Amino acid sequence: LGLRPPQDERGWQRTDQQLPLMLRSEDRARVSRNASLILASASPRRRELLARLRVEPDRIAPAAIDETPHAAELPRDYARRMAREKALAAAAADAHVLAGDTVVAVGRRILPKAEDEATARKCLELMSGRRHRVL
Repeated sequence: LGLRPPQDERGWQRTDQQLPLMLRSEDRARVSRNASLILASASPRRRELLARLRVEPDRIAPAAIDETPHAAELPRDYARRMAREKALAAAAADAHVLAGDTVVAVGRRILPKAEDEATARKCLELMSGRRHRVL
């Protein structure tokens, strides 16, 4: 019925942290001029998703962090920790950082990133006939 969430003086939708949930089309140019955006990822897929929203990062800064899961770490907790650590590694005082991580899990087991054919084959065999989750 045309109801809109509360907004601040700039027209941003407010949350507890007062972060924008969605940019209005007329705000895109203003935001890109006034704030720097760092994408903490080398993923072509993430760049493609941003491009579909007409957002181009000012800098791409893949984080060089240890991505080894902690002992008994659950997949969802691991994904959150990786996103947080990547964001912190790419952080700059004058910029917003966008970071995330994709995790494939079978039950509580976190599958490694398939960087070669042998690892990909092993992961596919493990998933075969089983449910898996992508977080």
